[in-house]
Amino acid sequence: KENATKYTGEALIYASENPYDFKIMGTLEDDTIGNNWECPDYLEVDGQAILTISPEHYFEDNGGYVSIAAYMPITFENGVMTKVGECELLDLGKDIYACQSNFDEHGVPTQIGWMRMPIPEKDGNWIGMFACPRVFNYQNNHLYTHPHPNFKNALNTPCKDFNANEARKIKTSLQKNDVINIGGYTITYKEDGTLEANRTNVFPHTGNIDLVLTTPALEKWELEIYTD
Repeated sequence: KENATKYTGEALIYASENPYDFKIMGTLEDDTIGNNWECPDYLEVDGQAILTISPEHYFEDNGGYVSIAAYMPITFENGVMTKVGECELLDLGKDIYACQSNFDEHGVPTQIGWMRMPIPEKDGNWIGMFACPRVFNYQNNHLYTHPHPNFKNALNTPCKDFNANEARKIKTSLQKNDVINIGGYTITYKEDGTLEANRTNVFPHTGNIDLVLTTPALEKWELEIYTD
């Protein structure tokens, strides 16, 4: 939606009783959440309606990407969608985008996002890939994401080494100042309680895409890391 001064992100809600004739029921817009909402996706998690979107220009610099993935709690009744909580990033990192959901065999909403790549793959004809399928829970006014159980359980064979050419699941607890080095990608538990992920040594330095990312502080860190 465009006015005289800026673009405003907006979701349009349509209804239909057949595959051909659609009627617009309403809109949801917010001029503080970027200026274009790509890939809207509606979920119901633990009794809470959730809208995930990929807003463009959510940040001024955006860490090198035009669009990132975010979510907001909403109400959705009789075609009317209303935002009832703050819009937050789906991931603290900005690499995921265009998340869409479907139901698994048990009827659980399962979402797959598009994981960015800094440069095209080999022949140059494609860039990016699907990230792992995720499920959700909603508590304390926050949406939590988890790898789908089928994905988690597929990586339960014990192994003694890290192999960049094979999928691995790494589970560990960190103490202050501990550092994990995964093929040059380092994860550090800082003295102030934050977790720093640094991919400077393994990520092409293209544009202004973030190479170092930091989480909020926590009292302890128990990590489940998936590499593939």
